[in-house]
Amino acid sequence: CATQRIKDIANNLLRNPQGLRPSLSLFPVIDSLVAEKRLQFGSESRLGIAFVSSDENQALAAKVDPIALKRVLSNLINNAVEALTAPGNVTVSLTPECGTKVRITVQDDGRGIPAELLPSLGERGMSFGKENSESGSGLGVYHAVTTLQSWGGSLEVSSRPGVGTAFSLILPR
Repeated sequence: CATQRIKDIANNLLRNPQGLRPSLSLFPVIDSLVAEKRLQFGSESRLGIAFVSSDENQALAAKVDPIALKRVLSNLINNAVEALTAPGNVTVSLTPECGTKVRITVQDDGRGIPAELLPSLGERGMSFGKENSESGSGLGVYHAVTTLQSWGGSLEVSSRPGVGTAFSLILPR
């Protein structure tokens, strides 16, 4: 749960201050986080959260910190849930990308983000569509971008108002 993730972040910083990372199998990390999110949002009957990946993708790995990856994905899933205005779905997928990369996508079928705001997503303090201004500090996507860049990766965003949004984490294998 979230409390354990905070403890893991602190313990990881104490154990590994240089940030050295072994190659991490991504499938079990994503699978366990999606299961956690299903429990967290289980009381909301309007919501479906799914993890989609083929059997051959279970071997996909990247040199990332599992605790930081869970933090990034947890925030993106929370954002996706907040974007849903009616019964809707959040789908997390894991796929290979261009031979040397891997793609993790968090996609929702929520309200979407206007095209003119897409270029500023990921800037510190940029927040969009939060009903409660206290819940949107604009640090979540910024943290995702800076974390992915530290691993040699990137964040791609595509969105269409009224259709939904997809955040894709592109990581080196």
